[in-house]
Amino acid sequence: MNVKIEKMDDFGRGIAYIDDKVVFVPKTIVDDIVDIKIMSEKKKYSIAKVNEIINPSKLRIPFKCPYFDICGGCSLQNVEYRIELEYKLQKINNLLKKNKIDYQVKNIIKSAKRYNYRNKVSLKIEDNI
Repeated sequence: MNVKIEKMDDFGRGIAYIDDKVVFVPKTIVDDIVDIKIMSEKKKYSIAKVNEIINPSKLRIPFKCPYFDICGGCSLQNVEYRIELEYKLQKINNLLKKNKIDYQVKNIIKSAKRYNYRNKVSLKIEDNI
């Protein structure tokens, strides 16, 4: 089933709509057109996975990490840094508004390093591998 990603959620997942129902699609960005498979159905939303990117967004860039598609640690490596910063600014302001905090963050301080700055890792183990 083909869908267009309309916006992003607070976890960096793309959001599409099927019959007015929200569908969360990890590893997608705004304006991607993707073929998806529904993995989980809930009353108010569904979670899907991408089978194929039919028409990539103009905002999409190649990701640097070879594990991006399978790891799940970085959700925005497939967009330009400028888009990532805009997303984070919007996310912060949405959380403030949702928690009834009357304050708007105007800008985010850009890091000198987009990659290789973390000092913590959380590893996931599946099937005793």
